[in-house]
Amino acid sequence: MIPRSVRKKLPKAKLISIEMGGYNRQPYWAKFRGANFIRWQLWNVCVTHRAPWVERSARQIHPHLFKSN
Repeated sequence: MIPRSVRKKLPKAKLISIEMGGYNRQPYWAKFRGANFIRWQLWNVCVTHRAPWVERSARQIHPHLFKSN
């Protein structure tokens, strides 16, 4: 679990983002998990929203914040 003091210092992803892609005839659905976001894709629409940090990713990307722990 990420300590609260470290969580406050970690960068935040956008709250929500909606993107339209190219034309896709075939049904397509996918879910992607990033270090601090989740992206849902349905056909040519992508919705990205903020999610809690994955601890392993946070420790690898920002090791300087975890040195005191």
